[in-house]
Amino acid sequence: MDDFISRVGASAVSKKTIESLIKAGALDTFGSDYKTLRAELFAKIEDSIDALGSKKDDISSGQGFLFEAGEVTLKPSVTQNAQAWSEHNALSYEKEVLGFYLSGHPLANHMQDIVAYSHFRLDKIPTPTADPRTAPLTRVAGIITSVKKLATKQGKEPYARFKLEDPYGEIEVVAFPKSYARLMKYITPNNLVVVKGKLAGDELQPELLLEDIKTLKEAKVLYTPNSGALHIKLSSAGLEDEMLEKVSEILKKYPGKSKVVFDIDTPGHGSYTVETDFSVTPEANFFKAIEKALGPECWQFQRSK
Repeated sequence: MDDFISRVGASAVSKKTIESLIKAGALDTFGSDYKTLRAELFAKIEDSIDALGSKKDDISSGQGFLFEAGEVTLKPSVTQNAQAWSEHNALSYEKEVLGFYLSGHPLANHMQDIVAYSHFRLDKIPTPTADPRTAPLTRVAGIITSVKKLATKQGKEPYARFKLEDPYGEIEVVAFPKSYARLMKYITPNNLVVVKGKLAGDELQPELLLEDIKTLKEAKVLYTPNSGALHIKLSSAGLEDEMLEKVSEILKKYPGKSKVVFDIDTPGHGSYTVETDFSVTPEANFFKAIEKALGPECWQFQRSK
């Protein structure tokens, strides 16, 4: 990183820019484990800039006259032994500077909980009810990615809107004044939560009207995990012997209690459902494996009635 800062120059790239490059992972080539590397680079920014300042002082004082300016030895800055960033923090920094997650998703290791305590994936939300008074109650899990604190026009009472995101989609959540006053401690960016509310709005802009919110840890104590079947979507291409064998091996590797059902779509014979003898544990590694084989749209959890 010292060489990088030396070449671009502190006047061309500010400390703030270097911080953003580190957070985005642009300097990950300087090491291996990105969580440790980014923490160490972040901690040594000042030293690297000071090292560049020392080089400039040497040139100004005449020590560089026998050489080109670029050939003057740059004294290396001291590597800082910084505590590695947690994966959650590293990914949050990526989202902060890039607007999206690059190295992964903060909920990737919580997929079992997302499936267990959500009624729907956020990209599979059912059609909302236009009238909030008759809108059904639903429960979804995810991470709070942004919060807008507002006030009502009439009484100037505080309320909030926030985005709830899972690995597949997002939804706007509205916390009206009474709910916000009761639950505001939960409504903070990067909080992993389970939200219960009324699904209202329209198909293009669904929103959840907040009734209750709990952390994932609290939800495990308060709520009974979903029971039901995990539906795996297969097209005619997925029916090839090699692919079926691959899917079968993945299902055997993660035995559990969730029954597996194949939803099969073929051009010649239409769509139909096949119950299988497989039962799986819907955990993070299972979803990584099955999505790698069939794509992120390949599964849907169907709760028992």
